[in-house]
Amino acid sequence: MAVDQELVDAAVQLARTRFAGRQWSGAAALRLEDGTVLTSTAPQAPDSAVALCHETGAICEAFKRGRRVVASVCVTAAGAGAGYGILAPCGVCQERLFAYGPDVQVAVPEPADPRRWRTLRLRDVQPHWFARVFADDVWPFDEGAPRWPCRRPERSGPACPGGRAGPVRRDRGAGGGQVRKVSIRRARSAGASKGMLWPQSSSA
Repeated sequence: MAVDQELVDAAVQLARTRFAGRQWSGAAALRLEDGTVLTSTAPQAPDSAVALCHETGAICEAFKRGRRVVASVCVTAAGAGAGYGILAPCGVCQERLFAYGPDVQVAVPEPADPRRWRTLRLRDVQPHWFARVFADDVWPFDEGAPRWPCRRPERSGPACPGGRAGPVRRDRGAGGGQVRKVSIRRARSAGASKGMLWPQSSSA
């Protein structure tokens, strides 16, 4: 499902009601696979270093429900009387949304007018996602590639909704600075794959 006016309006409505009377406001809305719309806004903290994005609360709620996110939009006040502009997801939010696959739809602003938007898939927003450098495993962005099996949590870290987990886990090696990759091939050979991660894209 693409980002649509209903999803944008849900984010704008939360921003207006939660921050009524303030010049600045912002919020996000996510759509789940069953059509449910979740909204959230960034909590404020004295130290901005611990601030969170508007999408965080809705992403956490989706995870709690065990539901897949299929679309996301973030809005911010464009100025007094100027309405609301669209914010593309930041790198951190992109990473969180990637847990639901490269075909999650996100809104990005039109350069000429950020109050207007178009919809892109995560694979198009970030075609050079960091995990693509790990050539020893099949990359699901490639057309015709088989599905990846679920990776069971190792040592720590929750599984993604539906028993799925992210395709890559990096650990500090014994040498301290070296980063190693836990290969999905290990999970595949162990047969830990009742759920499949990231279904094939139906269109390029």
